[in-house]
Amino acid sequence: MGSAHAHEVPEVPEELQAFTPAQVAALLQINIKTLYDRISRGEVPGVIRTGRALRLARPAIVAWLSAGDTARAPGARKRRA
Repeated sequence: MGSAHAHEVPEVPEELQAFTPAQVAALLQINIKTLYDRISRGEVPGVIRTGRALRLARPAIVAWLSAGDTARAPGARKRRA
């Protein structure tokens, strides 16, 4: 009938992978609500919105974490006083 490989999911290239907000909150060891607040303030890079779904581009998050400065995302807008 069907092939044994019929249900295999193709591997997604790293540059196209994305994290969920819950995954990034866990990586940062912060509450997910805190992450959403930081996203709304433009402090998190790689935000991808598709309808109501929100994802964070893996390469942008990895680079941000590797830089060690999670206080502000590179290129993030500055908050007004």
